[in-house]
Amino acid sequence: MVRAEGKRVAIIGAGPGGLSAALGLSRVGHDVTVFERWPEVKPVGAGIALWPPPLKALEILGIDIGSLGSPAVPVFTRPDGRVIGAYPTKVDKTIDTPLWLGAMRSALYEELHQALPPGLIQSGKRCVGVSQDDSGATAHFEDGTAFEADLIIGADGLHSVVRKYLEGDRPIRDNHLTVWLGHTFESFRDRSMARMSLDPRGYQCGYTPMEYHGQKGWHWWVMERRDSRSSMPEPEAIKERVMAIADGVAYPVPEMIRSTPLEHFVPWVIRDRDALPSWVKGRIAVMGDAAHATNPYAGYGAGMAIVDGFYLACTLAGVDLSNLAELSPVLAKYEADRKPETDAVVAFAYMMGQLMHTTNPVKRVVRDLLLDRTPFLRKQLAKQYGDALTGAFAMVAELGKRMPAAPGTKPASTESTTGKNS
Repeated sequence: MVRAEGKRVAIIGAGPGGLSAALGLSRVGHDVTVFERWPEVKPVGAGIALWPPPLKALEILGIDIGSLGSPAVPVFTRPDGRVIGAYPTKVDKTIDTPLWLGAMRSALYEELHQALPPGLIQSGKRCVGVSQDDSGATAHFEDGTAFEADLIIGADGLHSVVRKYLEGDRPIRDNHLTVWLGHTFESFRDRSMARMSLDPRGYQCGYTPMEYHGQKGWHWWVMERRDSRSSMPEPEAIKERVMAIADGVAYPVPEMIRSTPLEHFVPWVIRDRDALPSWVKGRIAVMGDAAHATNPYAGYGAGMAIVDGFYLACTLAGVDLSNLAELSPVLAKYEADRKPETDAVVAFAYMMGQLMHTTNPVKRVVRDLLLDRTPFLRKQLAKQYGDALTGAFAMVAELGKRMPAAPGTKPASTESTTGKNS
């Protein structure tokens, strides 16, 4: 097949960010190939929470966000159900998506796959390195093959080979946290809220409503401080452990866990990365977890990856990728626009994780005083998800004007389209 000169893009990694980038870049006319190391592209984890900026990006890309999951209002509580903090719900009226959408990762992958042109993904292709010269960039694979492109985008996650090319062999940061995840399709009352219970003992128990193939359900999680070097227990032991942690937590967390089949339990050892000094080198760039891996205290890891991919697609529309003088300023602006927000989210999430799960008794006392007697948490949430959220949404909506309409949809607009603002 003859590939279009100046439009060749190789995306390493087929996660939500890589697939969103592929969908957007193909829609603006670039010749995209996605390389995935696993023989089959499939989601990792159970549930996912999506915020307005990635929801708007997905909507512009033609994804039906109305059928993707269930909207809810996210709040922080104590184990007895007392609310101690909430994400802002009174935000700019231009935000026309749900403020929080609980979904199954499987549903997001399926929707993105369905929207992608056929033949874009090559599975079973483990990238072992990248290189570049004046004429282009090359991805090198474990099977001895190579692929030449005008632009390589590393969307290859926490253990990114492309990031290693940019930064060198820097260590991954261990958060010393483990999240036990699960989902159930049992019926429980009040689907209007997603709750995160912060336990003085140093645990977090939470849940969000979600929907999968029209079936209403719940995604729940239990997070605790744990030695990541410990062996992973069997599902029966995991269920026993999370039930012990959730004992005494307000309805319906214990009931959700009890109703979850063993095959729906998923363990996740939390690791992240320090801020990457630069996301771009020549015609090679990173995005998503490869650029800004974060722990789940921000609830925004996949969302940031989706926005990264959408941003690249919109800003690279009409750019001759073979012309480095034309490509370089676009990639520089991508880094300048996206890096401050994502660096702040990673730092916030790490700080919250260490604060909430500290084993230091003095720090625990200070933490609980801050949570129970001061507006500390509310201020942190307002700072992280107030003006910043509105600004990111406005950026996505404005960029979307450059994106050709998906088949069967209207062109992107900043006007309200869903009427689902909570």
